[in-house]
Amino acid sequence: MGEPNSLLQTYGPAPLAYYNTSDEWSLRQINAEQALVTQCMTAAGFSYTAPPPDITTIGGTDWDDFLGLTDMAQASSIAYRSPARVELDKNPQAAQEKEAEAQNQNSDPAYLTALYGAATARIMQGLPADSSLSDDQGCLTQADQRLTPPGAKPDMEIQGESWKAAKAKAQADPAVLADVEKWRSCMAQAGYQLTSIPLPNGDAEITPEAIAQAQADVTCKNSSGLIDLYIKTLYAAERDQINQRKAEFDAYEAYHEASDRLAADVLANG
Repeated sequence: MGEPNSLLQTYGPAPLAYYNTSDEWSLRQINAEQALVTQCMTAAGFSYTAPPPDITTIGGTDWDDFLGLTDMAQASSIAYRSPARVELDKNPQAAQEKEAEAQNQNSDPAYLTALYGAATARIMQGLPADSSLSDDQGCLTQADQRLTPPGAKPDMEIQGESWKAAKAKAQADPAVLADVEKWRSCMAQAGYQLTSIPLPNGDAEITPEAIAQAQADVTCKNSSGLIDLYIKTLYAAERDQINQRKAEFDAYEAYHEASDRLAADVLANG
């Protein structure tokens, strides 16, 4: 659907998006980890085939969970059904194949212990947890340790924490609340008595009635000015969060850069 691209072209990426890791970064991390795990499992006497890299870019924007539908083309084609569910409906066997692949994993206790470590392997075999065991010797743990930069680890939840704080501030802004009331009044005039903004979901039906409401929804958001105001207010709140926690964000960025250098070294030198 065109919605994220059209609004992103207008307003640009969210300030907090600057700290997102790229697909290229993620791919290097996965490839380096699997290279280390393969070496470790081979040394332990097991044949190990690394799964293909699975880089899944999560769609959506920082404003989706409040504004809901903002694109008329999406409203006119799938109403309130989530685009992610629409894509899944096109390939219903994908999830089943992934689950079957997971069930076909090697269940040999020695293999599980070598790969995951003694503590996790025990639980995977359906046995009670044993606090005396650890995963320190598992190949996955060792790979993770190799790719972890030395020193104190920054707050890895800082993006999520800052986004929650920013959106709480934006959604409580009096001007935003006033525009929500304008949207609600517009929807009532169109015949829809709503107390809150409806959000797309995977179970929503695509019917003529749902499409009509979705179209009215987008029209009313545009006429009320809610879309423009909320995005600008949210972006300002995100910038405030970054400024308030600048040292933490700098440490977060430096940590990922250091992790990337470790991954590149593994891939270049083993």
